[in-house]
Parts: sequence; C-alpha cells; structure tokens
Amino acid sequence: MAVTKRTEPALSDLSVTEFLVLSRAGFLPMGLVIGTSVYDAGFTWIMGQTREVPELGAAMHAARKLAVERMRQQAKDHGAEGVVGVRLQVEHHRWRGGHTVAKFVALGTAIAFDREHAPKRLAHAPSLLLERGRPFTSDLSGQDFVTLLRTGYRPVDIAMGSSVYEIDPSMLQQSVMGGIAGRFVPSWDVTVELVQYTQAFFNAREGAMDQARLDWIFGFFPPLKKFWLSRAGTLSGGQKQMLSFARAFIEERKLLLIDEPTKGLAPAIIGALIDCLKEVKRRGATILLVEQNFRVAQEIGDLVGVMDNGRVVHSGTMAELAADAMLQHRLLGLSLDTHQ
Repeated sequence: MAVTKRTEPALSDLSVTEFLVLSRAGFLPMGLVIGTSVYDAGFTWIMGQTREVPELGAAMHAARKLAVERMRQQAKDHGAEGVVGVRLQVEHHRWRGGHTVAKFVALGTAIAFDREHAPKRLAHAPSLLLERGRPFTSDLSGQDFVTLLRTGYRPVDIAMGSSVYEIDPSMLQQSVMGGIAGRFVPSWDVTVELVQYTQAFFNAREGAMDQARLDWIFGFFPPLKKFWLSRAGTLSGGQKQMLSFARAFIEERKLLLIDEPTKGLAPAIIGALIDCLKEVKRRGATILLVEQNFRVAQEIGDLVGVMDNGRVVHSGTMAELAADAMLQHRLLGLSLDTHQ
C-alpha cells in the first residue's frame, strides 16, 4: 500500500472503536470529506396518478453521483486511499414555478495507509486505490472494512440507484376511508394498509435496484452508456455484442450459458468481459462457457471439457490443463502461451 504521512491532525467522525481497529490495521484518518450537489429536475407535472416521475429520479441519481465524486476528489486531495462510513443524505423540494430541485450530500472519513502504524506483515500490502488513482468509497464501518480486508475482499464503490414515485391522492383517500360490507367507515375507526403507498415504495425500490445494476454493467462496458437509448439495429457488431452481455447480466442469475462471447470483439472489450464474468462468478452464479480462446477460458473456468467433432476427449480441472504444456499441445494444437 502507499505510504502516507499526515502533516497535521485530521478531522474524523469515526467512533473510538472504529479508529482503533483501523489504526491497528495501519490506516489513519486523513480528514472528513464532503461532497454536495443540487440538481434542477425542471418542471415536473403532478398528474394525480400513481406513477414513476423519471425526471426527478434521474436528477436525484445525477445529484448523488456528482456528490460522491466530489467527496472522492476531496479524499484524493488529502492523499487518501478511500472513504469509509459514507453517509448519503438526499432532499427534494418543489420551487415556485413548478421546478423540482434535488439536493444530495455525501459525507465520510478519508483514510490512508501509514506504514509506521501498520503491522510488519502488512508493510508491503498492495494499494487500495482504484484505476487512475481514484480512492474507493464505501458505507462500511471501520470494523466492517477491516474484516472485509482480512477475508481477502476490498470495497470498490457505492452502488447507486434512484427512483421517485407520485401517489394518486384519490386512491390514497379510498384506501384510508374504505368500507365494510358496503357501509362507509370513517378512517379513525379502522386500521388499513395504504396499498398505493406500499406498491409505490415497492416499485420505487425495484427501479432503484435496476438503476444500480445498470450502473454496475456500465462500469464494465462504458461505451454501452453512450448508445444505450439507440435502436439495436443501428449498432455495430461489437456494440450489439456488448448489448447482448448487458441483457444477460441485467438480472441476477444462478446459471449462465454463454457461447463464444469473445468472437469478433476487440481486445479491450475482451478484458472487460473477463472482469465482468469473474465478478458474476464471484457473486455465486454458475457459468457454462463454450469458448475457443483458451486464455479467456483459463481466466474464468474451474473445470474444463475439450470436445473434438462432438465428442468429449478430455475433462478435468482448468488448473491442471493450464499447467501442462504437452497436454495443451496434444488437445489444442497450441500451448497456452501462444493460443490467443
């Protein structure tokens, strides 16, 4: 990990226990970091219906993402490797003229590795910085963060999704006032579920989860975001392939059957696909992959079966095949070092 020296005392909202756990693992607070963002969602019509308000949902998502990025930049300016204990606060208000404004605040404690405070066994541990030197962000407490590291995992980023729903006031009134056996019953005499609220909250939660999953996919395949709203028929071959990956990964699945996914893909996209499949596998999915690119299959597979003219001519562990150059040459005609 990188070595960071603090030049002055740092602000922190860590508890005493969090500070001690982090300090014993070699991490010290670098300062309290805050990111804020206020977005104008524009004029949004109140339709009097139970429906999603996509303009406000998109504004809240954008405001949250920008607030987190500004918090991350502050952490980077402090020389930190990441931010723990992130708290996300959101508000939305309706201004005069019908414009809806979303306000978002992201707050957390920036931390960095300090070799002088770290146990000797961790002195040469790898950095936790992300690509391009970006600090990670996490809402984990100090204790949970250290526990995660000890088990071989590390936080990367906060997954974000937003969805806003409007409630039909007439349906809400019907739910509250109700009726029994065709007889009017005042609301103060009954206890009833607010069905419209329940369904709206359910739909909003599902919409937010879908957005978070979509952002997760965009993280692996950034070009997707640029043409996400384009017609599929207008896309290039590589773009269509990325779109097919997104359709397969958009929902959590227990089993994925994939036939030659790297065919016709640029090397950069192949690398992103490998990272994505590794993450899908890490989350518990089983992947049945048919692939002629042995290097790709070796990166992902645990077990391997080699077929020739429809017959299985070899089966075993991928580790054994990857380590046996003679077997690779006999089965594939090429070794792993030359098979691209």
